[in-house]
Amino acid sequence: MTTADPKTLPDNDPNILAGKRLYEATCAACHGVRADGKGPEADGFVTPIRPVDLTDPDAIAMLDQGYVLWRIDAGGLEDPFHSAMPAWKDDFTETEKWQIVLYVYKNAGVSPKGKK
Repeated sequence: MTTADPKTLPDNDPNILAGKRLYEATCAACHGVRADGKGPEADGFVTPIRPVDLTDPDAIAMLDQGYVLWRIDAGGLEDPFHSAMPAWKDDFTETEKWQIVLYVYKNAGVSPKGKK
């Protein structure tokens, strides 16, 4: 596992494209191809919490990259979220997780909280 983070992983097209491919392969089923929270699996959730709309600039821009990485790692099955999002910490390398994070912000057209 690598020790990539947003300070050392360049916010460039190859990393964003890699993040997009990973997102489409694993996240889009719930969050949607457009990342709008309307994936084909979203309607089948048994919890009242639907997948988050990752294109909402008022939501995603308020989050820092570390929080988004933590949600990918931890998922949402436990307190305080109780959502159906699984934990992905063992499914991706650190670099792959950061690539997904870079893609999410780029796709939404916003910068992470605290980053200009």
